[in-house]
Amino acid sequence: MAHSSPAIILIGVDDEKIRRYRFSGGACFDANPVYQRRLGKITGYEGTAQYMQSAGVPAFMLPLVILLEFGGGLAILFGFLTRFTALSTAVFTILTAFLFHSHFEVAGNEINFMKNLSIAGGYLLLGITGPGAFSIDRLLGKKW
Repeated sequence: MAHSSPAIILIGVDDEKIRRYRFSGGACFDANPVYQRRLGKITGYEGTAQYMQSAGVPAFMLPLVILLEFGGGLAILFGFLTRFTALSTAVFTILTAFLFHSHFEVAGNEINFMKNLSIAGGYLLLGITGPGAFSIDRLLGKKW
């Protein structure tokens, strides 16, 4: 069995498991049950921008958020720029947890905070292990 990086040998993850995680991770940002909320960032652009501003995040960041959530999800799904995208998404998810879900007195924030940290952990693992054998990165011979 071929391994895509020394980190995989250390933790015993094979290319098939990485492919499955990449698929589920990409789907997490593209076609998950809260897809309507993600789509709502586009259809309800003004409301989302106001919500971001209420948390101290400038509204001009919203197009970058949309790009990361949709474009980054697709990049991870197909294994393109996998490490960079996974690490960027992990940082984004951790920031989102602290900016929007750290007020535990609001119902649901505690679970969303922990959910974001769990997702970020998965993306950090993907950033360390790389895309695996079944990826565009591997076809291009890139290790980013």
